[in-house]
Amino acid sequence: MFVVMLLTLVLGAMIVFAAWCAVRDGMSRHSGGHAEAEPAEPGPDSLEGVLVTQLTQGEITRGQYRRAMCQIAAREEERRPMSVPTDD
Repeated sequence: MFVVMLLTLVLGAMIVFAAWCAVRDGMSRHSGGHAEAEPAEPGPDSLEGVLVTQLTQGEITRGQYRRAMCQIAAREEERRPMSVPTDD
């Protein structure tokens, strides 16, 4: 019985410690504290990726996004037209 109580206390202490560390790290990131600098996320690799990033950050509207994607698709069709296989 003593062993079960001891294990329960140790487990509880570990959970409290983990939660305290998570809260402390979250607070220091939001307040600009002494948290380690996070590496910058790499930018998008394609024009489509740039457009998605701009859309999600509110820099362009949905309509602007759709028009830009239509222009990209039209340019792609001019450069490399799709060919549909025949049933020969």
